[in-house]
Amino acid sequence: MLVTLLSVCGVFVVAARLRSWLTASLARSRLRAAEMPAFRAPQRVRICRKRSTPGPPVQALAALLDDVARRCASGEALAHAFTASREVAELSPLFDHTLIALQRGATFAEALQQQAVETPGVALVVHILTLCARVGGNVSEPLDRAAAALRERHAVSQERIAQSAQARLSVRVLTLVPIGFASWTLLTSRDVQHFMLTPAGVVCVGLGLALNVMGWRVMQRIIGGLR
Repeated sequence: MLVTLLSVCGVFVVAARLRSWLTASLARSRLRAAEMPAFRAPQRVRICRKRSTPGPPVQALAALLDDVARRCASGEALAHAFTASREVAELSPLFDHTLIALQRGATFAEALQQQAVETPGVALVVHILTLCARVGGNVSEPLDRAAAALRERHAVSQERIAQSAQARLSVRVLTLVPIGFASWTLLTSRDVQHFMLTPAGVVCVGLGLALNVMGWRVMQRIIGGLR
């Protein structure tokens, strides 16, 4: 009878984990379908992948593009608008490589090729500035559109974090409730205590813990994708 009860509890836990996994997977697929396509940096741009170093705020990068667009619309050259922008000084030392190259006499497009790209937001800023420097013309419009794209991407990212809150709560509940229930039953029932000392009890405990750990790792991977 006790083995049957434990088996039913195990089936219930597995079914609950499967339901949470399907719900989180569906939410992730919907968010990926609605999300903007990820920007790909140019091949010649040097990318520094340092996950430990936080990137600049997306809002600051968007404000930089807005400031450069306003200056260019008033008649300033693109390179001068970039170096004179107050946002560049606030983002220092992010654009130090570009500023040093400009001081050495390089063109704006050549100086941007020396820029280290740490995040997709920085990659988008460098890419749009490089295109504007090479093509020329009315650069205010593409800069404004790039700033709007940065803000929209930031809003989508925040929405994804909010959508994953339910999945994070499900992970905590489905991980702690079975352990708490098993501990309470073990402390209050002598029959369970005797059963745990048998080979069948050891197998049940080991199987339950293995399923619990496996479900926790799967949900953590799903939540990591939602973030």
